[in-house]
Amino acid sequence: MSNLADPWIVAKLQAFGPERLHALGVIALFWNRCEYSLFTLFQEIIGLPIEECWALGHNLGDVAICERIRTIMTLRGFHEETIAQVSNALDYYKVCNQNRNAVSDGLLDMI
Repeated sequence: MSNLADPWIVAKLQAFGPERLHALGVIALFWNRCEYSLFTLFQEIIGLPIEECWALGHNLGDVAICERIRTIMTLRGFHEETIAQVSNALDYYKVCNQNRNAVSDGLLDMI
């Protein structure tokens, strides 16, 4: 028997509604794009081939990758304005992550 055939799950999903399920899916999709963009920024800042960046960044969380980006920019003497703009993007990323977690957790708690 599939979990989706379980009457309790079916009742919860019906109560949750297709609009909310769709919203959760859209948030997850766009958040995956944000995470990939963070990794792309990591690769650009480090300046190594993607394979080496995967080796360095594998199993690192978002916070650790953001810290490494900030640190490497400082160590390599990036222009002050560049550091400010990238730091602003990383701060924005953090707020979006917090909002995504709040919405996702809130929606899932409703199920």
